[in-house]
Amino acid sequence: MEIKYIQYKWCEKHSIFASEQYLKSISDNYGWIGAYDNSQELICVYPFIRKRFGFINYIYTPSELIVLSEKFECDLFFKELISFLKKDRISFILQQPPQAVSSYRPSGSENVKFGTYKIDLLQSEEDLWGKLHSKHRNVIRNAEKKGIEVKIVNGEYQTLYSLLASTMQRSNMTFLSREQFGTYMDNMKGKQISFIAYKDGMPQGCAILPYSKESAYYSYGGSISKPITGAMNYLHWKAILHFKSIGVCYYDFVGARVNPKPGSKLEGIQRFKVRFGGDFHLGCLWRFPINRFHYRIYRFLLMIKKRQFKEFKADIIDQEKSN
Repeated sequence: MEIKYIQYKWCEKHSIFASEQYLKSISDNYGWIGAYDNSQELICVYPFIRKRFGFINYIYTPSELIVLSEKFECDLFFKELISFLKKDRISFILQQPPQAVSSYRPSGSENVKFGTYKIDLLQSEEDLWGKLHSKHRNVIRNAEKKGIEVKIVNGEYQTLYSLLASTMQRSNMTFLSREQFGTYMDNMKGKQISFIAYKDGMPQGCAILPYSKESAYYSYGGSISKPITGAMNYLHWKAILHFKSIGVCYYDFVGARVNPKPGSKLEGIQRFKVRFGGDFHLGCLWRFPINRFHYRIYRFLLMIKKRQFKEFKADIIDQEKSN
């Protein structure tokens, strides 16, 4: 197997997070690593973002690994990938974000089970409605009766940013700066759709969903502190129907714990996702220390940051292992 950096021509049947449009929307330092068999057939593609922390170089992938051939061998690929990255002085592979739940678990990695709820949009609208939990159906009907209006918006960055940033603040989490958010939204034009739910002209909540033919992903979502009951349920239902109408195959709610703590906020969020009737897709999140000394330094500096800044959050692997 030959591993090398490549120029990759992304196609719609793969995750939007593997596309150049998405990668360059979040970093100037991105690319793809390809694996070739002995006949020089491209068998898989690993999209990546490269980062630098002082003298430490590391990467992560915002997308699931793209497997293009039945000849793909998981253990062999990751063994060769780690060797390749080591020669290029990459210190470690950081945990991928929740949108990139992995079907593959490299030997030697630090990992936890993780999943996502996905709705098959090739079903009929009647079947989709029938799979909704009865409570979701009720609040969706009531939201419609109360005059909630869901709009697809172009622009409206100020409204979107306000809803998202305030939601993150209520959860003691940081969000993008206004400049970063504007750059991201500008770069992703044509490959993501923004929805806002209104009541009498007042925004109740929003969702931003990057998409390709493969899936639409609930990437960002937010609301006012006390939205009209059912407003966000109705927003998602209208979004589901819209993506179905334009031929997208799945609606992905992005991220689900396998065993959320009973009574926790995470359990409540997960219950909201479950009740839309999607199937649970189990995979994992993983990270891989290549240069263990550099990795320990990085982790030590993170711990210092954690003590100094209350908004700092451990990654999902650390959170799950601490439970």
